[in-house]
Amino acid sequence: MEDRSLHVRVTGPLEPFAKGFRAELAEQGYRPWSAKHQLYLVAHLSRWLAGQGLEAGQLVPERAEQFLAARRAAGYTSLLTLRGLLPLLGYLRGLRDSPGPA
Repeated sequence: MEDRSLHVRVTGPLEPFAKGFRAELAEQGYRPWSAKHQLYLVAHLSRWLAGQGLEAGQLVPERAEQFLAARRAAGYTSLLTLRGLLPLLGYLRGLRDSPGPA
């Protein structure tokens, strides 16, 4: 049974990938709190992509950097570097949905 306290609602272009990414994080041994924060980051990124009129397949490193710059400008204080997005980018790349270099 899924722990509802770990549920994060993801809408937008990354919504179809949220459940699989959550499972991937658990498989990789992420603690519930860390996984939840990764999913909050995915939810924020997905809303940002939607606002930019972009699809998940357009999430290349340059776009990720633009998102992170917007996140910093908005006053967020954590998960502000590309390193924080690596779990998601790796997951999407594994699904062959994210073009571009590693």
